[in-house]
Amino acid sequence: MTPLILAVDSGLDGAFVWMRGGIVLHTLLTRNIAQDGRINMRQLELDHRRNVDNVGALLATRIAYLEEPFNPGMTGRANSSGFAGSCKRFGRLQGWLES
Repeated sequence: MTPLILAVDSGLDGAFVWMRGGIVLHTLLTRNIAQDGRINMRQLELDHRRNVDNVGALLATRIAYLEEPFNPGMTGRANSSGFAGSCKRFGRLQGWLES
């Protein structure tokens, strides 16, 4: 069976995309589950569980790709704080994916 792939862009304008064999099975926009700059992990898990049958997650080999935060040497409070928030989201998502 073709592996199920979950691609995650952890930015607030990002998305979670489940696909198999080049076909998108389900998408979830990050902004739909974000509150005050944080991803609502409970809402993410509920969406995932609701759609687990649609994407065949229980039967397939699963592979996840999580985009790492990128900070090209930005300076200033707004940029630093945005990068720190992105790192926190990345860490929470990494834990969710590993579990």
